[in-house]
Amino acid sequence: MISFSKKKVINIISLVLIPFFCVCCKDSNNNSNNEESTNLKTEISYSINGGDKKVISQNDTITASLGDILIVSVNTNGVNMGLYGNNNLDIQESGNSEYVCVVKASGITTVGDFTYTEDSSEDSSDNSSKDLIFNFFIKASSKKYRYVVIKDPTYVVNVENETLKSTIQTELKSVSPLNIFSYYKLVCTSLQGGELVYITTAKDTISGTFASSNVLKMNDIAMSYNGSVYNFTLEKATDTQFADGYYLKQDLTEKFRAMYPSETINEVSVSALAIKNYGD
Repeated sequence: MISFSKKKVINIISLVLIPFFCVCCKDSNNNSNNEESTNLKTEISYSINGGDKKVISQNDTITASLGDILIVSVNTNGVNMGLYGNNNLDIQESGNSEYVCVVKASGITTVGDFTYTEDSSEDSSDNSSKDLIFNFFIKASSKKYRYVVIKDPTYVVNVENETLKSTIQTELKSVSPLNIFSYYKLVCTSLQGGELVYITTAKDTISGTFASSNVLKMNDIAMSYNGSVYNFTLEKATDTQFADGYYLKQDLTEKFRAMYPSETINEVSVSALAIKNYGD
């Protein structure tokens, strides 16, 4: 009788526990599925100036140059919240989770992407979200140019008064910095300018800054040093054998019109042939 009772008790316990374990297993499978649904997967790739795409890992550093254009693509099973950076980078969304990034200044820029995904569980009390902050860096080098004047400058003095013409021609030599063997070193730290080193014919070194409407095209330069600003335009030289020959021109017409307001001054300018090189 006792033996029968034990057996009966065992059977009853088994009947109670089996459904319990089934529920636990089911919950375990649901939790596994939920964890899988909240497993955030994000791949970010980039290309520079139309080159091959490369995948970026967390905290990677991309080496670029001033003016480079990066196409950044975000592939995620979450929701892409956008790309951010600082003022060194111009970021524009182009659609389909792609971003056009223009390097506007040299230095190191932190770039990040925020994404999230939600649990798809039917039980709203179990809903959760998972966040990811993905960061990488862009290290942009500056662009360096140098211009060396290789010929004596040419002066244009178009005025009606011949006496004044002679006076202006004499003054031009002291007003314009363009002289043979003058040497200008430009370090472009942004698309609009940077640092300047001017080495005179006498080998004096003068530091300053410069500005340009676009340092990639470099059609104009405003050099600032010793408390003065010297404006130049640049034009590719097509009448010489030098492949990197450029004419630096300084238009001083308005300057001399202000000095001699009662005179008819059509043009006063100085231009000189210079060789343009890259690097230090």
